Amino acid sequence: MKKPDDSRGLGQVLVVQILALGVAGASAAALGLGDAKTTLLGGVVAFVPNLWMARRVTRSANHERPLVAAGALFGAMLFKLVLAVGLLALALSQLPSGQGPAFFMGFLVVHAAHRIGAWIAPL
Repeated sequence: MKKPDDSRGLGQVLVVQILALGVAGASAAALGLGDAKTTLLGGVVAFVPNLWMARRVTRSANHERPLVAAGALFGAMLFKLVLAVGLLALALSQLPSGQGPAFFMGFLVVHAAHRIGAWIAPL
């Protein structure tokens, strides 16, 4: 029996993250926390590894050998961690002075939206 397709639910989580990031960028600019572009950069640093992992999960969803799929996902999680840390280090090394609150607002909003989107998406 074929398993249900989870790509729709994953897509909804990614859309929630993008919408939340747009709201965070506008809020950061309106509240004077920093540049909206810096907020968007912080969100992108969090979003890119999530997008990459979502694609890997979608590919492995209907794999005929579950242990092989589990091993591939474990490797993908390790790569996601390395990717996330690398992007964060690169972004922080280039961050203009005084833009920390705006950057981390975007970064944290995308991570929060990931959790909230996963909770409300009909998986």
